[in-house]
Amino acid sequence: MGAFQYLVDRTTDLYSVDEEGRNLLHMTAQNGCFFMMHCLIVKGFDPTHTNARNGWNLFHYLACNDDEDDRSSETVITLSNMRKQNSDKINKQQHALLGILAVFGEECRNKLFTKQERLEAIALLEQLEQEEKTSGIINRKVRNNKPFFKHKIFAEYFAACWMYENKDRMR
Repeated sequence: MGAFQYLVDRTTDLYSVDEEGRNLLHMTAQNGCFFMMHCLIVKGFDPTHTNARNGWNLFHYLACNDDEDDRSSETVITLSNMRKQNSDKINKQQHALLGILAVFGEECRNKLFTKQERLEAIALLEQLEQEEKTSGIINRKVRNNKPFFKHKIFAEYFAACWMYENKDRMR
């Protein structure tokens, strides 16, 4: 399987589709190549991405795979568990909200954030404090409604990402 990983790491177009509209992830599921499928998901393939021709996603291909030792069912359970494990990690957009909280004062944040973003940021702070959400770059301590990133440059980077993504709002 090392050869497969080598090819996945070096290929230029992982997302191309065949004449039936299947991408590489769909084909690995359809053919029962579960280790390869796992490698692709770890690489960032979205298991819910649908085939434009037939509307199927990875789970449809798994359900139609008639393997003799029921590995398809085990794979669906494993994928389900992977999603649960990842749900407690803070994603990039959430890091960006927390970066804004860490870098800017309250008056500035109130001008930058929508009401929904303010509520989401406050909820994230609470989840961090209660250890419902985790991040390797943010300390658990929250003071004055500000998260403490392990290095200030992390907070500045994510705040800059948020500002770039929302640049049209700042005109």
